[in-house]
Amino acid sequence: DAGGQGRRARHRNLEHMEQRHVRVTKEAGALVIAVGVVAASVFLGQRSMGAEAVAAHPVRTTVAVVNASDPNAAAAAWSTGPTPSTPTVLVMGPTSAAGCGLQEVPVADAAPAITAMAACSTGDPARVTAVPATLRAAADDARAASSPIVLIGDGWTSAPPVPMTATELSDPAATERVINNAQLAGVIPELAGIPVTFAPTSTVDPAIMRAWERYFAAAGAGSVVWLLPPAAQP
Repeated sequence: DAGGQGRRARHRNLEHMEQRHVRVTKEAGALVIAVGVVAASVFLGQRSMGAEAVAAHPVRTTVAVVNASDPNAAAAAWSTGPTPSTPTVLVMGPTSAAGCGLQEVPVADAAPAITAMAACSTGDPARVTAVPATLRAAADDARAASSPIVLIGDGWTSAPPVPMTATELSDPAATERVINNAQLAGVIPELAGIPVTFAPTSTVDPAIMRAWERYFAAAGAGSVVWLLPPAAQP
């Protein structure tokens, strides 16, 4: 009859509406989840970019002092260079001089701290032989803090960076071969673009300068700058 047909039509309409509601609800839920995933990805990406930006900004300058002469000359060598843009300076001595320790000071107080560290270094008989280990410690700190490195004192330039004969040191090709072998052996620290500044306190042999420059090129240093006061001119 007409009444029964009407009820069946209304029932079918209700079923269609319920099915449509379920479909729309599922689609809306999927959309919410998708939006949430995108938002989370953007948020995490922003956090990652922020972390990279912070890591790329130097937080301090790493200064390693290995001195074998007048401690006051170390501070004078430091003063020949431009003032670092970092707020603090971490001053370290040779790793062989356990009593020297580490000292982080404001840039304005760097010179007295460097003088004290140079005096401590002067009393360490193993300071020059500890140069490779001291450099590795400075490189580890520089990578962690994204900081430039400053090497102060004639202990750094009294010998080539890796053992080699006088003949090898005087021959640029032989020097490069020795340093390449040292790199293959894994004894050269990774500097990953970190800039390095030398501030020697006495005369530097040009062959030793060349060896250090080749060494830091192998280490991946961003740049190598020499601050040569009159007493340290080759």
